[in-house]
Amino acid sequence: IKKDKIKISPKGLSVENGNLIYGNPRWFVNSKGEQQAKGIEKEKMNELKNSIQNDGLENPLRLRVSKNNKTTEIINGERRFRCIQDLVEKDLPCFDSKSGCKKPASEVFEWIDCRIEFMDDKTALRVALRPNETSEIIGDLANLNLVKILKQSNFDDQEIIKTTGKSISWLRETEKIISLDQECLDNFKKEKINRTVALRLALIENVEERISLLDK
Repeated sequence: IKKDKIKISPKGLSVENGNLIYGNPRWFVNSKGEQQAKGIEKEKMNELKNSIQNDGLENPLRLRVSKNNKTTEIINGERRFRCIQDLVEKDLPCFDSKSGCKKPASEVFEWIDCRIEFMDDKTALRVALRPNETSEIIGDLANLNLVKILKQSNFDDQEIIKTTGKSISWLRETEKIISLDQECLDNFKKEKINRTVALRLALIENVEERISLLDK
């Protein structure tokens, strides 16, 4: 498909009238109220960009057709597409699989290999969370937001497990972290404590004792 016909999904999931609205689950709002995503750090993106530049796009993007059939939205491959956009903007020489040699990025990526499907929001989320060779984990904070949104969208346990590809024990642990007091939860969101520490704190029912141990 032509590059300019590809649209990046909204940042982050949302809920409308109890229904899930799809957005890239990698993105979430951090403790400062800013949009944040794991895996788009400069070093990570440079690694991926160098791979695409030298070896080409080895995995096609997965897109879904919009309701009006006029645009195609990225469901799996936003990081790859952002790298391609940067390569094209700078028009760097990139490997062209058709000729076997390097050509300007604007020429190599005028058309991009994609897999295009019709998907509802639930299917789109399941596809977005499915790992592939170039995927980066979305991280604990995005997963925390993911479970909260799915709960607000009236997903039951089995639907959450099916959607995320995780286990019931992972879900229960995530729920324990969500139920933490605000101070402990804020420290988790600021990445001052990790998932293991958060779970240990969640075992302590007395909030004052928990916060005292948090300080230590």
